[in-house]
Amino acid sequence: MHADQEPRSSWSRRSLLAGLTGATAGIALPPGAQAAPAGPRAPAGPAGVRLRWLGVAGFEMIADGRRVWFDPYVSRFPYLDDAGRIDPAKPLAVDPAAVDRALPPGTPPDLILVSHTHWDHFADVPYLMGRHPDVKVMGTETARNLALMNRVPGAGDRVLVCRGGEWIDIAGVHVRVFASLHTQFPGGGFWAPGTITTGPRPAPPATIGELVEGDTLSYLVTVPGRLSVLFHGAGNFIEREYQGLRPDVVIVNPSAATPTHDYLPRLLRVLGHPRHVVPAHFDAFDTPLGDLGPKAQATYTTFRSAVEKIGHGMRVPEYEQLRHLAELEF
Repeated sequence: MHADQEPRSSWSRRSLLAGLTGATAGIALPPGAQAAPAGPRAPAGPAGVRLRWLGVAGFEMIADGRRVWFDPYVSRFPYLDDAGRIDPAKPLAVDPAAVDRALPPGTPPDLILVSHTHWDHFADVPYLMGRHPDVKVMGTETARNLALMNRVPGAGDRVLVCRGGEWIDIAGVHVRVFASLHTQFPGGGFWAPGTITTGPRPAPPATIGELVEGDTLSYLVTVPGRLSVLFHGAGNFIEREYQGLRPDVVIVNPSAATPTHDYLPRLLRVLGHPRHVVPAHFDAFDTPLGDLGPKAQATYTTFRSAVEKIGHGMRVPEYEQLRHLAELEF
């Protein structure tokens, strides 16, 4: 354990309350970086914000009764062929009952954020938009066009097309949008690249291969004066986008196999070593919700060890806290 890191026993099982400020005090910016004007910082003590992991990259952020959903995908249908490879011909099999259990219709979101449009991030979004006809969605042009292809009512106006650089006050929170990148395969490239541009509306997509990446975004969601959370939907980033950014919490894809140079140390350094580092997207995609799959704990252990080695007092939740639908309290 790094000398300036607090022992694991300082964590409670469900609460991440203490010390939301001060994590970045005295931390130097990377060479050549310029500090951005200070944004709202969380006060000492409880910020009154909860994060609920929906599996894969998905989260529900709750504050003062307001709800923001990020990459909400809970259907978890099969996607592999007999050889264990991603099969682009696998059908999109949205499970309304599973979605309704995890995200009850009586607790609608105020906003949905979409990082990119691969099936394990976007497949449930058209159903959720149909179920909640007033909700707004932030995403790429591809997200908008996929919603149109799915005949979502009002999709053309309800999906706010973002490219990175947007800073919007909506649903009682500040949302900053950043251009980002998708995780690379060890040999380079990634699954199902491409975009869907405006044009005639073809039939709704029927297979996972039709949900292409469509560019990738990340989002900083700030409850003013209390807490800021940076949501990543993939294991890559554009370093210059984050210069001077100082979130209290960062959601990270462990991406142990990524060929991206010095991925985790660079990310945490450019963000000023956030107080809380929460791994996501390390569970299986097709096990029932509640089952992280056989490899999850090993991936988590490797990730936590890497964060501890970097040090700077950054905290990773205990593995037992990272259950599907469990809440992390800040």
